[in-house]
Amino acid sequence: MRKWLAVLVALVVVIAGCSSNGGDKGGKEAEPAKSGDTATADKPVTINFHSWHILENENLKGTIEQFEKTHPGIKINYVPLVDNGDATESIKKLDLLVSSDENLDIVVFPDTPKYNQHAAMGILAPMDGLLKEQSISVKDDYKIDPSFNGHVYALPGKYVEYMVLLNKNHLDEAGLPVPTDWTWDDFMAYAKKLTKGEGATKRYGAYFHTWPVFFQQAVVNQPTDNGFLKADGSSNMDNPGFAKSLQILNQTMNVDKSAYSYADVTSQKMHYRNVYSGQTASMIPIGNWMIVEAGGNDKFAYDHTTVFAPYPKNSKDDPSGYTSASADYYGIAANSKHKKEAFTFLRWLTTEGIVYQGSQFPSWTKADMNQVVENMLKFAKRPELIDKTSLMYVLNHSKAGVPNVPSYQSELENAFIKESEKYLLGAQDLDTTMKSAKETIQGIIDANKP
Repeated sequence: MRKWLAVLVALVVVIAGCSSNGGDKGGKEAEPAKSGDTATADKPVTINFHSWHILENENLKGTIEQFEKTHPGIKINYVPLVDNGDATESIKKLDLLVSSDENLDIVVFPDTPKYNQHAAMGILAPMDGLLKEQSISVKDDYKIDPSFNGHVYALPGKYVEYMVLLNKNHLDEAGLPVPTDWTWDDFMAYAKKLTKGEGATKRYGAYFHTWPVFFQQAVVNQPTDNGFLKADGSSNMDNPGFAKSLQILNQTMNVDKSAYSYADVTSQKMHYRNVYSGQTASMIPIGNWMIVEAGGNDKFAYDHTTVFAPYPKNSKDDPSGYTSASADYYGIAANSKHKKEAFTFLRWLTTEGIVYQGSQFPSWTKADMNQVVENMLKFAKRPELIDKTSLMYVLNHSKAGVPNVPSYQSELENAFIKESEKYLLGAQDLDTTMKSAKETIQGIIDANKP
């Protein structure tokens, strides 16, 4: 961790030298357009667009062409940061470009922690002025509020919400209805009933991947105080949802044996796509990118119908529909020489553009979800395997809570997982795990206080 911090500090020092504003104040404000200061077809402005996406995939190339057709004064130069679509590796490449003062205009971050971290480093230009000039309210126009430290440094594009995918064939076999309002206790009961067989041919009722969200799944489904920090910035580790999250994993993995064990998942480097498409797990809590994939693609074939259920709540009295939700974030680099034109493109891309693209769920609140789903189903090889009725129910009833995600979120997640693994692998009990995790998290919070 100390080595990582040293690298980050060095990068911040470099960035501070090439950015007009450092710290958590962001870069130079993206200024509103002035009269006569607009790009035209005769004198087009070229915007560099850096991301991890593969241009030819997901209709991105066609989407950029559509923008240029309707905005002839702006040309988009798409620059892939990696050639394999790896978002994590792309951020490493982006950091190197920032440190070398590369000519950047639009940059993309795959999740809230990475966006907040880079906004705090001062490499993004605040958009408050442009938003005010165009009377845009991000809280009204987007499902995710991208505000960080009182400023908006990016607009959310793809909206990622978590739900549960269920094998309809297995549900029918077990005589179980499609859930519309259920708790984690209900989920665990379903997992037991769906588990079948033993040994190498065993079918598990559920599968949990190794991402941080699954170590917090009884916390992220709350409207407020749904992360490591409360709204006031203090520790949220007294929240009973953290212990409950680990109990859910332990109960299914180690007691009921209705989910793949943590030891198997990690040692065998298992992947949720393989176990669900191969029908060795009947249910997976996962993000909405798997909706279209459940209809099959060139890499994964499906032979079963998928139905969808809301993310489970903790008790029957909890409000329904709250789920873990995030987005990818489109920001303007602090050193961009074309901030107004960059804003024009990313505002279009995160609203009309993402609907036109047709391959992602938009964060834009004004999108017609029926049309979005119809567009997305075209990407599935066998769309008939995707149950639209249950899907639309989940999409129309789910909502995101209000999180407090600090710039050091990844450090908090890694520390909590490190302690949690000891419990899941039988090295220590739950009380010891939670006590140690609480102390560790508080230490990280204290170390990051201004």
